[in-house]
Amino acid sequence: MPSKPVRLSKSRYLSGLQCHKQLWWRVHEPDAPELALTPGQENLFAQGKEVGERARGQVPGGELIDLPFYEYDNKVAATREALNRGLPAIYEAWFLAEDTYAGVDILARDPGGGGRGHVVIEVKASNSRKPEHLPDAAVQVYVLRRAGLQVERAEVMHLNPECRYPDLSNLFVRDDVTPL
Repeated sequence: MPSKPVRLSKSRYLSGLQCHKQLWWRVHEPDAPELALTPGQENLFAQGKEVGERARGQVPGGELIDLPFYEYDNKVAATREALNRGLPAIYEAWFLAEDTYAGVDILARDPGGGGRGHVVIEVKASNSRKPEHLPDAAVQVYVLRRAGLQVERAEVMHLNPECRYPDLSNLFVRDDVTPL
């Protein structure tokens, strides 16, 4: 019986950059105990989810593609439908090109592009842009452009270390990483 073709995803690609064996496990043994999340990792994911939800407020008027994680093809279809409606932003947008999936935290219309171009915004729960954030944004731009989208810019949105509670008006910083 022929094996099912394996599609690459942004998370698999980034795992492979960290550790080739981790990528192999994710493809061939996704239930391997080595991939089980520790309580600390689960906490980091929960924090990241909360930061992502707050970041959406920085780019209002968007629509959330809120489907289960494993429904890749349905998320891609829902993203296409949202794009066709001309929304100012799509949160958790998904694309497929060249057998590679990529999820985008925030996909915003570029106001300077006459409404045709887009900005990829990768949200990070860190207080600075880090070198490992760049491949994350690069994969997204690559997949989106291959999927036929006009991407004008890529940004990493991270927490502002200068922000002080209770004033959260400057909670985020957006760094343009397009030239990097």
